[in-house]
Amino acid sequence: MRIEEFARYLYSAIKNLDKRHLLFREQVKKDMILLHPGEWKKETERFQVKKIQMLILVLAAGVLLSVLLFISERTDTVLKKGAVIDRPKEGKVTYTLEADMGEEKQELAVEVGERIWTKEEVEECFEAFLEKMEKELLADNKSKEHVTEPLRFMTKVQGYPFTVAWECDDYSLIQSDGKPVYENIPEDGIWTTVYAKITYDGMERSHPVTVCLTPKVLSPLEKQEEVLRQHLALSDDASKYDETLPLPIMVDGTEITWKETREYTFLYVLLAGIGIAICLFFIKDKDLHDEIAGRERELVDAYPGFLSKLTVYLVAGMPVRSAFKKMAMDMGRQKSFLALEMKIAVREMESGIPELEAYRRFGNRCQNSRYMKFATLLTQNVKAGSSGLKQLLKQEARLALEEQKNDARKRGEELSSKLLVPMMMQLFIVMVMIMIPVFLSF
Repeated sequence: MRIEEFARYLYSAIKNLDKRHLLFREQVKKDMILLHPGEWKKETERFQVKKIQMLILVLAAGVLLSVLLFISERTDTVLKKGAVIDRPKEGKVTYTLEADMGEEKQELAVEVGERIWTKEEVEECFEAFLEKMEKELLADNKSKEHVTEPLRFMTKVQGYPFTVAWECDDYSLIQSDGKPVYENIPEDGIWTTVYAKITYDGMERSHPVTVCLTPKVLSPLEKQEEVLRQHLALSDDASKYDETLPLPIMVDGTEITWKETREYTFLYVLLAGIGIAICLFFIKDKDLHDEIAGRERELVDAYPGFLSKLTVYLVAGMPVRSAFKKMAMDMGRQKSFLALEMKIAVREMESGIPELEAYRRFGNRCQNSRYMKFATLLTQNVKAGSSGLKQLLKQEARLALEEQKNDARKRGEELSSKLLVPMMMQLFIVMVMIMIPVFLSF
């Protein structure tokens, strides 16, 4: 089944259920009656089917993209160019690869280590490394003289190859994870020292950092977190020779359930695709309604010429009905809204609808005060046979032309204001192009 046929089937099914016009709005029907008076039912169905087609395609694209992201997030490509593996920036990584040797295949665990720095490179960057390490050690603390928040016992400093292990001078003041033991800290604070054991490719160095611990009042949630971290630290220390780390499942009589945190990017993409599809579905209704503004503008622009041409025919001695019909025939196969409405009016008169009623319907269908006024003038002329119709139409044509000039002037002013922002952006770009070479020359 093609997408169009499936969309048409969905439209037929949903239309019968959408009694409150939540999906297929009543405004669309009104707009279609104005834009396509003779075929509004057919055009409305075609418009709604196209919207459903677009909805299906956007949803399909969203689902496909989310599936691809789901697969890519769980599939890492290790091999480059068939037989090359990128070294990790830090540490070692073990990959399980399959070696195909013709008739035999061998599965191997390949350990890939980072690039080793030379001694010259190590000495050159060591002082900068110590400075950055001490800064990161303080974490959320402002200085070494006033430490109230946990220290950050990092094992690596970004941009440097060294491995850092930390030791505390007094574990009753600072735990192995860098968190102060607040209940052991006196109110006036206490000085203590932590040692950074720095190693890299056979090099071993120790760097002491002295800090002043000051007490901090913990909230109930922070106290709970502190107790949990203490149990984690004890569990880690007790199982450091084991292959696994058992997490505490009971703390102070409270049962703890551990869960992994996962990323759900694929789900976010899927939801975004659904949201975009729904937005586009209803935006199409707004786009259709915006066409009514274009129709209004087209009718207004055509009004002075329409009146002038009709006046010429009347001055030449043609009756109003004949002049109106000739204008409709002269427009031939034009696809303008004015031509369409005039042809409908002529067909109505030929089908037996009274001339007065046809003019009145013409003005109402145009949904514009100018054409309604014109229809009223024609109706009065046919009723009373007014000999002053030609003069009235000439006067109306002059007024319409003046209004058209005023509208054109107003639109020009609006366009100028809209162009102001792009002009300012261009000016800024030119100023940047001029100033950058000037600054670079100094």
